[in-house]
Amino acid sequence: MSLRYRTPGGLVVAATSGRYRNAAGASVPFGPPATQVTVVGTPTSGNTGGGTRNTPFDLAFPDGWAAGDFALLFGHGSATALTLSAPFPDWTPHPAVSPLDQGSNSRLYLWSRVLQAGDTPPPLTPSGAITAGWELIVLRGADRIRQVANSTAANAGSLALPALTAALAGSVILANVHSRIGSGTPPTALNLAAGWTKPVDHGTSRNTSSANLRMALGHRDATAGTVYGGDTASTSPATLSSMIGLLVEVGSVSTTG
Repeated sequence: MSLRYRTPGGLVVAATSGRYRNAAGASVPFGPPATQVTVVGTPTSGNTGGGTRNTPFDLAFPDGWAAGDFALLFGHGSATALTLSAPFPDWTPHPAVSPLDQGSNSRLYLWSRVLQAGDTPPPLTPSGAITAGWELIVLRGADRIRQVANSTAANAGSLALPALTAALAGSVILANVHSRIGSGTPPTALNLAAGWTKPVDHGTSRNTSSANLRMALGHRDATAGTVYGGDTASTSPATLSSMIGLLVEVGSVSTTG
């Protein structure tokens, strides 16, 4: 889209972006359509399986990643005092999720990075023998986290996801959810509402006298101005647990704000 106008000197100029006043007098932005952020390959994931781990996790990038892509790493931990860490400053922790706790032993982390040529997957390092897991998603045409929101629930089998407001065209919305039980039979799936693509749903498999985690990652394209939130994430089968939900809007390189 372009608009043409006459300068005070009489020249006719075409503008490809800016603002104009519509018939109602409102100031309206205009410009080229936003470029949609896309998911590169299939997001990768891993967890501690039937035991615990006190050495760095072996992470992997999705196939097809390239320099300039935007990567997000989610970490999940079940421990009262133990933590997970990624190399700083190469991988930047999000200030609202570093970590995000529900109770004293259920926590979720988020780091991000614009990938560079020659990058290798980062070590995700526990501070001790921990029950944990991770997901790594790479996005093309993205350059920043625009906004995040979270919700938590104790002793719950489902969780209402938080709200993100005024999303921009071209953005991708990510949903990251986990369920932690201190003992008993863990859920075998985490369900997201219709409209979400869920490429990752995985969990630990320790014995029923130990803590376990179930973790899932979903994504959907954003529609400009839409409020995202209120969808329900649920354990399957229904399992009372510590639940954390995170929504993340990742902005397109073709937009600002």
